[in-house]
Amino acid sequence: MNLPGTSPLIYGCHEPMPRDVMPRGWILFLVEVGDNAEPHPGKDYGEWERDGYGIICRIQYRWGYQAGTLPRADKLDAYVQRVRTLVQNSKFCHRWIIGNEPNLSIERPDGWKLSPAYVALCYNECWDAIHALPGHEFDEVLVPPIGPWNVESGPWIDYFKQLATDCAHVDGFAIHTYSRGPDPASITSEDRMSAPYQAYHNGFRTYRDWLAAVPDKYKDRPVYLTETNQNGPWLDQRNGWIPVMYQEIDGWNQSGKQAIRCACLYRWPKYDQYAIDGKGNVIADFQQAQQAGYRWPTEPEPPEPPNDLEARVTELEAQVAGLGRGLAEVERRMAAAGGALKGD
Repeated sequence: MNLPGTSPLIYGCHEPMPRDVMPRGWILFLVEVGDNAEPHPGKDYGEWERDGYGIICRIQYRWGYQAGTLPRADKLDAYVQRVRTLVQNSKFCHRWIIGNEPNLSIERPDGWKLSPAYVALCYNECWDAIHALPGHEFDEVLVPPIGPWNVESGPWIDYFKQLATDCAHVDGFAIHTYSRGPDPASITSEDRMSAPYQAYHNGFRTYRDWLAAVPDKYKDRPVYLTETNQNGPWLDQRNGWIPVMYQEIDGWNQSGKQAIRCACLYRWPKYDQYAIDGKGNVIADFQQAQQAGYRWPTEPEPPEPPNDLEARVTELEAQVAGLGRGLAEVERRMAAAGGALKGD
């Protein structure tokens, strides 16, 4: 079952692009909730959902250096209530990321370390609150992305594994992955990290490390690549990086492994050095990539089981057939018995 606000395409962007740049695809929206006592007013994503875009909302506790992607424990209850009312009062969104890169020190609330166990607790509390809301029983509450190559809270893959294990329920995963520069060849590079992390990719194929680390019981959950770029400001040249990147994701999806539903370019607006807005060659590369029309694989709808009436009719037909065979056997025996009497 596809939720409202689902795009069949794998193209996407971190925050909305103009429609003539990305006429279809996925949009990652950002919302700050804080811990205010009053209900969150919510957001209306209808103008995008009605045009066929996939909608994902990333929920942030506070913006700013060490303001906290998630709250400290003493603010958790108030934060969960704000998340609950955000979802309750929002329209046309059914996918929610709980936090962002909690393993990074810059995302810690007042420097308070966010352990995997605590992040899982925040996720579990939000999962329960969201799924309890009428109309949101089937929402996807996504495990937050972990910052790759970062060891401020321990090795990044270990952090992710522990977080995924500690989550009581998982609807899906958000992941981040980047190349090491603008060279399109870096997309498919098999370069590895230095010891002791030599088992892990040192570039874009970090996404494969994340997927390999997903616990077996969650291998069928949807995955959303919600941030990717060249790990630096976009080089404003038509060098093919974006088309090659989407070709790589489509190739992975065609392999039959855990499907990635979107790859969102980071980012459109001019909020920081990574903005795409105003870089005509990057935009042209993205538009070229979209011409391929890559889609994430979907499972065919299972055939509907027969309803009770159909099953009952089938059962009765079998019973009638059985009675007919029984009657024929009785008639045969009577005829045989009659012949024997005449012979006397």
